Amino acid sequence: SSGINAEYGGFDVVAVDNETRAQLARVLPEGVQARGPKVSKYTIDLNSFEQNALPLINHSGSDVTIIVIDEIGKMELFSHRFKAQVMKLFESDLVFLLCTVPVYSIPFVNSLKSRADVDVIEVTRENRDSLADSLLDVLMKKISN
Repeated sequence: SSGINAEYGGFDVVAVDNETRAQLARVLPEGVQARGPKVSKYTIDLNSFEQNALPLINHSGSDVTIIVIDEIGKMELFSHRFKAQVMKLFESDLVFLLCTVPVYSIPFVNSLKSRADVDVIEVTRENRDSLADSLLDVLMKKISN
């Protein structure tokens, strides 16, 4: 999950259980040289992201599991290892993914959204309060098939 860290002016990787929190991207102070890719005013810390996010989305067991990824966006996709891990998860019969993606076009995200085994649900003002129940219904149907 990406969380906004207003104190530092950036985004964090945050585990659902809140045990892991690490930098994804920051606004660097004036005069500090950026070492890493940039999206708008944010410099991405690929090393921190990969060290902390990739273990959270690793599935090597034989049990069915649900993995939540918030979000698969521009910043995250600078990591080739992240993209490879996401593709591995999408190919697994034991993993059910719940992901958020931007509405704007990103080729990698578009390829995921166009898969026959993917349901795309747009979050709107009208459905956002009931979305948790709808998503749970969709996941339970997928798991029981």
